[in-house]
Amino acid sequence: MASEFEASPMSPSSLVAYFGAAMPPPTNNASVPEAGQSRVQTNVIPIHCQNKREEDASKIGEIKYYGMGMGFPLQYYPYYGKLLHPDYLQPLVAIQFTNLTFNEELRLECKVYGANIDYSEKDRYQGRFDVKFTITNS
Repeated sequence: MASEFEASPMSPSSLVAYFGAAMPPPTNNASVPEAGQSRVQTNVIPIHCQNKREEDASKIGEIKYYGMGMGFPLQYYPYYGKLLHPDYLQPLVAIQFTNLTFNEELRLECKVYGANIDYSEKDRYQGRFDVKFTITNS
């Protein structure tokens, strides 16, 4: 994990919060793509982003993750509301997309991985979200 996050107009970033129910991390690492295996930890819900379209695979570059465990620590879930958790702070993960190809529309998909997440085309955003970038070099 990189120790310091530095924002740059050439490396767009996103802050991500997970508002799902409590879930255990993946029961095995097989569900997490190979590129995300190094970030899998006990008691952390991992997140991984990759190209959504095959033709974008060589145009994305490195993706860096920042935050506690580079995922969502289970100690923050479940959240029972302000009455029971008055000082609750939602855990965030910063995702930095480095070295994106200029003047191209790039589509990425980010997923959280847990034992009880079933991805379905009926609910396209359960446990995942899409990001679309077009970086111009004007």
